[in-house]
Amino acid sequence: MRDRFLNELNLNTQDWMLGQGTLYPDIIESGGTEHAEVIKSHHNRVKEVLDLVSSGHVVEPLKDLYKDEVRQLGTLLCLPESIVWRHPFPGPGLSINVLCARGDESFPEIETTFKEVRDCLKDCECDHLVLPVRSVGVQGDQRTYASPVALLNTPRDWDWLDNQATRITNEVRTVNRVVLLLGSNTNDSDAQFNLHKAFCSKDRLDLLREGDYKATKILEKQV
Repeated sequence: MRDRFLNELNLNTQDWMLGQGTLYPDIIESGGTEHAEVIKSHHNRVKEVLDLVSSGHVVEPLKDLYKDEVRQLGTLLCLPESIVWRHPFPGPGLSINVLCARGDESFPEIETTFKEVRDCLKDCECDHLVLPVRSVGVQGDQRTYASPVALLNTPRDWDWLDNQATRITNEVRTVNRVVLLLGSNTNDSDAQFNLHKAFCSKDRLDLLREGDYKATKILEKQV
């Protein structure tokens, strides 16, 4: 796109620079640090862009920051909260957010993982479930493919929940994501999650988009 616009505007490529909003996780996930594995590719870290970076034709003022640090910076710069706390909408149409599994996949580690999480939460008054699906995550500088854990019957203390999520993923290596099971009638004995054969149809994705929209509106009211 850079080359196309420069050609359309008849600009000298040596006289212009490309500005990118690259964040530090983009560099880590692209294998750009000494001990990082390639987790996934990023458009701002393809060969053409790296060549421009090497030649000094790219400006990346945020490349050493994480997302939460960028938000802190935006707040210090007095940017509107609607920009600072904007909710990302990954495309196409949120389908990338759907966790899927092959029908023949088994989860022999679920029982062991459940016990390890139970030990991790032994001082907490909450229940948990290990979900029979795998999600992609990053632990340290490595890509992981592991089961999420759902917490239920927990206090609605968001700082406490954030701390527990970090604690679980740090101490239990077979868990790379923690989610909160919402609902007034769920408990450890009647809440169950089982896989059944289904596909990413328009109806299911529409339901996901509707839920994402409502959740985003609730979060916006909390900011």
